[in-house]
Amino acid sequence: MRTLVFLLFYLVSNSLISQNNTPYIDYSGSINLVENQISTLSVVAFDDDVIQLIDNPHIIVLGSSTAAGTGASTENGWVWQFDEYLSGFDIPYTLTNLSVSGYNSYHFIPSGYAPPGRPNPDLTRNITHALALDPDIIVVNLPSNDVANGFSAQETYNNFHIIDSIATAQGVSVFFTTTQPRNFSNLSTRQELKIKADTILSRYGSKAISLYDELADPNFRIKSIYHSGDGIHLNDLGHTYIFRQVADILYPFLFDGDSITFSMTGNPGFAQLTDYGDRTAEIILSPGGNSAGIYDFTLTATDANNNSFDETIHLIINEFGHVGGTQALESFNYTINGGGTMDYYVYYPQNFDANPSNWPVLISLHGNAERGGSSTKLVQSEGEGSLAKLLHDGAQLPFMVISPHMSAFIGGVYQPGWNIDALEELVDHIKVEYDIDSTRIYMTGFSAGGAATWLYLVNNPDQIAAATVLAGLSNLAEGNLQQAPYPCLIKEIPIKVWHGDEDNVVNISHSTNMVNAINSCDPAPDPEVELIIPNGVGHDELRTMVHADFTSPNNMYDWFLSFSLDSVFDLKPPGFVSAPEIAAGSDFATITAEIDEPGKIYFGLYEYGSVPSVEDILTSTGSGFVDGGVSDSRFLDYTFQDLTNFTLYDAWVIAQDLANPPNLQRDPVLVQFTTFSDTLPPTMQSGPQVEVSTGAISVNFRTNEPGNVYWALLGDLDVDVASHQLQQLSVGIQHGQKSIGSNLESLEVTGLAKESTYNFLMTIDDVEGNLSDSVYQFEFTTLPVETTVGASTVINLNLINSTSSNLDEWNDINVTGFSGYKSFNNLLDEDGNETGVSFTAINGVQASSIVGVANNNSSLANGVFPDEVLQYAAYTTGGANFYFEGLDPTIEYSVQLHGGRSGSGSRLTSFTVQGESQQLECINNNTEVVTFDEVFSNGNGRIDIQFSNINSSWAYMNAIVISEMIEEIDTFPPGVPSNLSAILQGNQIMINWDDNLETDFHSYSIYITADSGLPGSGDLIVNGLSQSEYEYDPIQQINYIWVSSVDNTGNESSLSGPILISTEPIDNTPPSAPVINELTVIGIDSIYLSWTGGGEADLSGYNVYRSQSSGFPLTVANLVTTSTGTSYTDIG
Repeated sequence: MRTLVFLLFYLVSNSLISQNNTPYIDYSGSINLVENQISTLSVVAFDDDVIQLIDNPHIIVLGSSTAAGTGASTENGWVWQFDEYLSGFDIPYTLTNLSVSGYNSYHFIPSGYAPPGRPNPDLTRNITHALALDPDIIVVNLPSNDVANGFSAQETYNNFHIIDSIATAQGVSVFFTTTQPRNFSNLSTRQELKIKADTILSRYGSKAISLYDELADPNFRIKSIYHSGDGIHLNDLGHTYIFRQVADILYPFLFDGDSITFSMTGNPGFAQLTDYGDRTAEIILSPGGNSAGIYDFTLTATDANNNSFDETIHLIINEFGHVGGTQALESFNYTINGGGTMDYYVYYPQNFDANPSNWPVLISLHGNAERGGSSTKLVQSEGEGSLAKLLHDGAQLPFMVISPHMSAFIGGVYQPGWNIDALEELVDHIKVEYDIDSTRIYMTGFSAGGAATWLYLVNNPDQIAAATVLAGLSNLAEGNLQQAPYPCLIKEIPIKVWHGDEDNVVNISHSTNMVNAINSCDPAPDPEVELIIPNGVGHDELRTMVHADFTSPNNMYDWFLSFSLDSVFDLKPPGFVSAPEIAAGSDFATITAEIDEPGKIYFGLYEYGSVPSVEDILTSTGSGFVDGGVSDSRFLDYTFQDLTNFTLYDAWVIAQDLANPPNLQRDPVLVQFTTFSDTLPPTMQSGPQVEVSTGAISVNFRTNEPGNVYWALLGDLDVDVASHQLQQLSVGIQHGQKSIGSNLESLEVTGLAKESTYNFLMTIDDVEGNLSDSVYQFEFTTLPVETTVGASTVINLNLINSTSSNLDEWNDINVTGFSGYKSFNNLLDEDGNETGVSFTAINGVQASSIVGVANNNSSLANGVFPDEVLQYAAYTTGGANFYFEGLDPTIEYSVQLHGGRSGSGSRLTSFTVQGESQQLECINNNTEVVTFDEVFSNGNGRIDIQFSNINSSWAYMNAIVISEMIEEIDTFPPGVPSNLSAILQGNQIMINWDDNLETDFHSYSIYITADSGLPGSGDLIVNGLSQSEYEYDPIQQINYIWVSSVDNTGNESSLSGPILISTEPIDNTPPSAPVINELTVIGIDSIYLSWTGGGEADLSGYNVYRSQSSGFPLTVANLVTTSTGTSYTDIG
């Protein structure tokens, strides 16, 4: 089916005099169609009295190739259509398109982000740049590139969240289109786009623009009506659908005005109007086989005030040429290996002209006899017995039949057999080019074509309704398809196999083994694959026997027509591979389940005795609901938290698949469980395992429930500590507590002395406070500092021909076209710095021969070095010599060499550096290198390198990497001084701590501060101390004391302390008693009292006591008041 799209833009005025009274129509002249050609006219209308909600709105689009217009014809991309739409309102606006083909969500995240192993943001097109342009609205349109690049769904969601958050913070509204279908060969990858589309709709609600469901077919591919033909992009009609969806979502944010309706008058019966109620409509034109002629009809747009405008549509339908009962040679362009053209014969059934729509298609794949040369082989003697030849000679079938021709080269690359990627593109092309029934595509293959049929089915198990294989190979160079998992991937497809018992070209075991493997799947296919073995039939005779059988009860054509994808694939709801199970604790329960196909698992936790409806479970609602949700995969693993101890609960589970529409299980599954009362202490499920380093330890462990870990570090190795002492944090030179979950936990303890022995103890409790009796104890000794060797200067050499690799970090070394010596001076290191080092290649002298440089093309990609380095390999038939000069004779070097050549057989190569040799197999090697360490240059800074052949005519070398190896200096600090104490003895402070026993220990430093803030260099009172004690004459009353260790390299530890010592004497002398000045009775219930204090400087106040007897004790019971004054009136 070919689809034409016309955009009609109407302006409807509320007054008879208006600048918009004349409609703007992006359409002129006649619409010319052909009988049996379906076409769509998309209509958008405008009302000039709309209210503009945003003054001079600025809209920015961030997207990839679809937003850039790929797939659509000129001036029909959805952004261009949206621009035309906005211009029809005759208001000021700005539309900026920052989209770039191939971009993904990482290209648009804010500036400053540098995700490892992912693309960096484009600083000229990302969200940071977009916001600098002062937009009002941003539309993000990224259909599928994140999935195509292998990024996880969570990465996309995270990037969208970052974009949305930063824009929202600046008052900018962001709208996200959903993903779109893309014709990935892998079903699960195509389904991932559907899942992401649903998630985007769920997350962004009114800010999400739904695209996926309309654009996708039941197999999660692009609907043929919207497909541009490349398996990725949309055609004009698809872009129009995106435009309509974007316009519909954005309109309420931009405008407020009258609604517009559409009507048609005088239209032919094959013109049908659909009014979408959002100022848009579509006219579907479906002229049949006898519709040729000229038609004029009227389209009317009417606003809410009954103002209307009429537009006349002039339509010309041309007569359709008759092709029924004929076979024609056609071709299509594929994209594999840079692209090319594949020829195919297409047969039209006898009554095709009367009914050219919805035909089943049979794809027939020939054997090796017709391979290569002219495509006319299919209908000449080489194709005797093939479907193309039989149809050419007048046979008739009730299918469209596609007979492609297998070229010996695909995109210039030699092909020993059918290229499956090209066949996949052919199937996509057929769906777009012809109005077929995509649920009834069949495939048959003979010999090599049978092998291709098996391969296509394995890679595309959801595309073919039924298949037949005639004497086809199944144990292939690409892999033995008889072995798991291949047979059971295609067991749902109806397959019938023929193989003659006298076939001396393809052994019959290829068919018997494959059929037995499929029928042995568990569960077995229903029906099983049928194997037919005609007696006395050889290889070539089988093709004619089966293909020319049009009428017998066992003919394959009638058998084909009994199947469609609707009947092939299971339309039943998913079943449980692992039934729902509950693992309960005292306040939590984990539910797990697995279904037998991709889908969704809905689950809900309810109070005991609740009977939720299916809708309640699907929506996580209903009486007694506690917790629940949905798992968007085959697997459910969810933990209900904060449950009540010793309580009965009901868990309900129901699943559905991803079919369109989805198949939902009829009845939910109930799992009842009771949480238990937790009186048991936790236990260790794994570990503890201690990893010891120079000045620290890491303890890894896992407990059976959340809680706490308590630990202590002691210098005493012979000590008994109970778990409650650890819980009280009362022992050890270090101790601590950490909250833990029930996952693998890691506890780090740092600041330890090097080469020192410690005793580590730990225990655990749970969140209920149940403390374990177990104390886990480890004696360990920290490691010494090891000096390591690290690379300093690195020089990379890429051996090439005249083609530059343009890699910044590599020196291109062209070793072709010279005789004698060829030097490359002042090589650059990988940072682009000049090194003064030179490299010389030798050819034709000193028994050195460089025959040339081989081109591996892209066959060794994705290896240890960049693809441009792996592409070219210098080769020799004997030995080839090179040398570096200008190296430092005092420095140790590491030399890495790589050799790799695409092909078969063996190319064992010997590599020699400074007289030491290693061997490497070079055939198809893209990962292995030989490394020579501890290499020194001779006195004049020269290192010699050679590669040579071993038991073969060829040896190869692609790359040389030479690195300086510099010994790194110890930067690890010593251990923190432990058990710091201080006492005041007379007028001196005596400070003590434990000795540092590290072998590289040098001295101690002491700091004194007047407060508890960390000391600075000005607070240092002494350094260079070799003893672990010090006497100090204080110069201030308040002394905070800190001590550190210093090693021989000058590394200083963290500070131990502080310890607080005050030199101010303790005041134990009470103030003198006050003298009563006056005691006067005032009335019957009041006494006035005044007094004079002793006058001490540190006097803070007075206590007044009262009693009815003399000699009473001064107790709280007799205390009347506390006063800072010298008088008091006692009332009552």
